[in-house]
Amino acid sequence: MSPGLASEQRGEAMTQQSDIVNALAVAEDERRADAAAAEALGELYRRYAGWLRALLRRRYGADADDLVQETYIRIAPYHATQEIRHPQALLMRIASNLARNQLRRESNGRRLNALLVEERIHVGHAVAPDQFEALLFKQIVLELPMIYRDVMILSRFSGLTNDEIARSLGLSIKTVEWRISRAVALCAKRTSE
Repeated sequence: MSPGLASEQRGEAMTQQSDIVNALAVAEDERRADAAAAEALGELYRRYAGWLRALLRRRYGADADDLVQETYIRIAPYHATQEIRHPQALLMRIASNLARNQLRRESNGRRLNALLVEERIHVGHAVAPDQFEALLFKQIVLELPMIYRDVMILSRFSGLTNDEIARSLGLSIKTVEWRISRAVALCAKRTSE
């Protein structure tokens, strides 16, 4: 091996070692920063969690513990990247938004559940829901597994009868009925979450 080639290989090896050392140093710095951020978040939790829990329990009742936990999960990215000048205000804003979203989801779920029950009772005579409920129902139907989604779409949105659906999909009428009832049950379960 020529002296120039050996020298070049040693230079590459030193560069690789230097890159590894730099990568390790960067990883160690990130680990320290993560540990410091976790400690700071822990301090924030120890300082304000009791206050936030008591306030949320007065306003929203039994869900306060879940709201506190979710609030701290949501505040972690803010706290890791910058200093929070008014932590109580930010904690309360996040918790209030979470509570409002939860109440909205529960309300929508109850309304859609009522619509599904009404539709199950009055098949073919259901009153058209308002735009929001229709959109919510469509989103839930689109999230169903394909075998249930197809019959549900053909039945509820295309207006086909079970016999027409059975012929178009090559299924028995009983299979179509079973899949529709299963799809309705899955939609009801989804709205209660």
